[in-house]
Amino acid sequence: MKQLILSSRPARFLAALMRRGEKGMATAEYAIGILLVVVIGGVLFKVISDGGFRDLIFELIKFLIGNIMKLF
Repeated sequence: MKQLILSSRPARFLAALMRRGEKGMATAEYAIGILLVVVIGGVLFKVISDGGFRDLIFELIKFLIGNIMKLF
C-alpha cells in the first residue's frame, strides 16, 4: 500500500485519527443522530401542523381514491 506524505500539521492530525480507528466515536455519533432526529421531528411537526399541508394531503387522498374508484 502506498504511504501518503503529509506535510501539514492538520493533515497529519487527521491521518492519526484515521489510523486510531473508531475509538470514542460512538458517543459523538449518538449525539449527532439524536440531534438530527429532533431537528427532523421539529420540522415535520411544523409542516404537518400547518393548515395548508393538511388541505394538500386531504386533496391528494381524494384524488387518489377518485382515480382508484375509476379503475373498478
